[in-house]
Amino acid sequence: MFFFSLTIIFHLLDLLWSGCWAIAWFFYMCFATYLTSVRIETRERFKIVGNPFEDFFACLFLYSNAVVQMDLTTRCLDPENDDVDDGGKKSSKDPENGLPMGRIQPEGAGGNVNEGFSD
Repeated sequence: MFFFSLTIIFHLLDLLWSGCWAIAWFFYMCFATYLTSVRIETRERFKIVGNPFEDFFACLFLYSNAVVQMDLTTRCLDPENDDVDDGGKKSSKDPENGLPMGRIQPEGAGGNVNEGFSD
């Protein structure tokens, strides 16, 4: 978060001093690189298939989505559990975010989730 804050600060300072945008982009690249390292560690810990290049570009262009995906993955997968994706084997969880397959029912909602839907 420190690098991202500096990105915003230096972009604003560019209004006063010309050329601060370059320093802002440097800090944004530092932010993306740090986030990539966290994402790689998450992949290794939970044995999720992927590579550092796609992690870097996901963090560079879609950093908010990458952070949410890591948050959901760490909440839903237990590294000691057998449901952890083990190198491409199928599991009962959604491969994209680690949530159980199917629709999620909001808290306090009663009745059938598929109520009102017909085949």
